[in-house]
Amino acid sequence: ASANNKDLALIQMKRVLGANPHFLKGFLLLALLYMDMGNYDKAKKAIKRVLRIDKNNTLAIKFLYEMEVLPEEIIEIREKAANIIISENEEEYNDDDEKKDASNIGDLADFVEDSLKEINSGETTLQIGKYKEINFSKHTLVYVIVGIFLGVMSTWFLFMPGKIDRVKAEYKESEMKYNDEIAKNNLTITNLEASIEDLTQEKADLTEELDKSPEDQLASDAYEKLITATNYYSADQKQDAAVALIGVTEDAFASQTTKDMFNTIVTNCFAEAAESLYESGKTLYDAGDYVQALDAFEKSVALDENSEDGLYYLAMTYELNNMHDEASAYFTKLNEKYPESDYHNSITQYLQ
Repeated sequence: ASANNKDLALIQMKRVLGANPHFLKGFLLLALLYMDMGNYDKAKKAIKRVLRIDKNNTLAIKFLYEMEVLPEEIIEIREKAANIIISENEEEYNDDDEKKDASNIGDLADFVEDSLKEINSGETTLQIGKYKEINFSKHTLVYVIVGIFLGVMSTWFLFMPGKIDRVKAEYKESEMKYNDEIAKNNLTITNLEASIEDLTQEKADLTEELDKSPEDQLASDAYEKLITATNYYSADQKQDAAVALIGVTEDAFASQTTKDMFNTIVTNCFAEAAESLYESGKTLYDAGDYVQALDAFEKSVALDENSEDGLYYLAMTYELNNMHDEASAYFTKLNEKYPESDYHNSITQYLQ
């Protein structure tokens, strides 16, 4: 439609809206015409009329956004639209446009009809300028993020104090246990030191009293070994403590103190040391180092004479070191002690 036709359309639309103040599509068309003419103020007034009737009219909001009205201002216009008073004699409809020529009424009718069709379809062909739809979802995303943040902070402040208290309690409990262990270890060290002093003194006394007969010398050696073993034991070197007492028996000691110390080391060290020495011997045996393996197996069996594996591999190592008599003796001992041994076939074959 030409500019003249648009002026005539304005005149006609004002007359129609004056008679029909609730004609939504008429107000939308009027706003569209004003927007096309660049008269945004009057376009906004027409849109306010629409929002007064239908506060959530999407086309009205779209037109406002096409006029680059800020989202905050759009919201304000929607809220204030309820205060607009519909009047047939409002100045907006009494401008000088009504005095224009209406000779092209046919073209005017076509323009109005086409425009109404565009409004009915929700599309407009007027190029007003750049615009983008209001993105209400971005505000929702901000609210969600803020809500998550507040939830996390609330969880932190509600639950973290209790967790901190639990950690402190656990730390305090661990500290108490650690202090108890230190106290026990200190007591053990003190007792061991006292035992060493007693043993040293007892050995010295015996040395002075005994006349150095072979039996007396054996007793003196036993005390010497027990002192050495006690020193290793106090340093937590259990294997060395056990090895130091190989060949020593409880009967070698006269006082109950030395017997108790001997039995303590036997109970706490012998089994563990025997197992460790067996594992070392087996590793050397598998590597073909039979000389070093023999030393480990001899010590292991000396500490645990009931080890079936230890007896077998000691006998085999003797044989591989060409010590046939020793090998035969241990194969016989193993066969007598474990007649149903897993190594029975090997033992029988060797003894035949």
